[in-house]
Amino acid sequence: LVIFTIGASFALGLDSLTQGVVAGVLCCAITLSWFFPGYPMLPHRRDVPKDLKQGCCGMGHFTETLGQIWTQYRQLLRFMLGWMAASASMQSITILATTYLTFHLGYSGFLVSLVLGGALLFVIPGSLMASWVVKRVPLVRANVILFILFGCSFILAPLLLSSQPKEFDVDSTSTLVTPFGACEDTLTGNLEPSEEALEAAAKASRETTGFVFMLSIAFTCIWGIGLGMGYVLNPALFSMLMPGGRESVLFGIKVTFAKAFTWLPPLLFTTWNENDWFGSLQYSLFLIAPGFFIGALITATVDEEKGKEEIAHTMHLRRGSFNAADMG
Repeated sequence: LVIFTIGASFALGLDSLTQGVVAGVLCCAITLSWFFPGYPMLPHRRDVPKDLKQGCCGMGHFTETLGQIWTQYRQLLRFMLGWMAASASMQSITILATTYLTFHLGYSGFLVSLVLGGALLFVIPGSLMASWVVKRVPLVRANVILFILFGCSFILAPLLLSSQPKEFDVDSTSTLVTPFGACEDTLTGNLEPSEEALEAAAKASRETTGFVFMLSIAFTCIWGIGLGMGYVLNPALFSMLMPGGRESVLFGIKVTFAKAFTWLPPLLFTTWNENDWFGSLQYSLFLIAPGFFIGALITATVDEEKGKEEIAHTMHLRRGSFNAADMG
């Protein structure tokens, strides 16, 4: 889908905004093509007592399961807390990397799509590599190593991905053009920009070297491999620690934990940008690293063997023939 969207946009001469709309429409079409045939195959919902208040039964079951995780499944709790921290950073990579490539390195919409498209392609070999990793490294250690490597990459990348302001000759005939197109002068409200606005726009425009462009491709491909491995290693460890018979509600709780702090890195990134800390966005990717390091620290406290013991009495309730507690 990524290759098709980028290729079609390039061939049709679409701008980055239209390219995003096309990708969204294609994603919706593909999703619906699976949904409509699959929905009739879903089993009917089981009957519930008539006197049960269905409007709040889900929340009651949710809080009950949280209480059981707290009291009975402490290794699962540690895993979820570690994933909550790491997920906040992991799910911010695409959003913040797009902004970073556009406004710090000065890449066009097409180059940003090309670089991030390469990262998405490397998700596939990353997920395939995970099966090789888990045969040689315990799941807890594999997740910890992955989080540490992610964190280190977001310390190293800002140090290497440098850029400098473009040089412009600003005069009365200049036109103010931003990454979003021609804009009016925010200082005067006129379509013809003032000299001060032109100088500010010229200062904000960045450019970089071809070597930095190759480095940006390398880093985004590394992040793609890491995301692919994370999509496999994380659910595998979760399945190992998950008690049988609670699969549906526990996956929902895992998603809740994963989304708890996803707003924090973008908020800090925006604060950095608005206050112009350090004079540029170069070091703003540092903000993604702490979540990975905190996640690695918490995940390292998970005891696989103790986690298996905690759920051993529930394994006969595990749905499906796969027994995740036998992994490792």
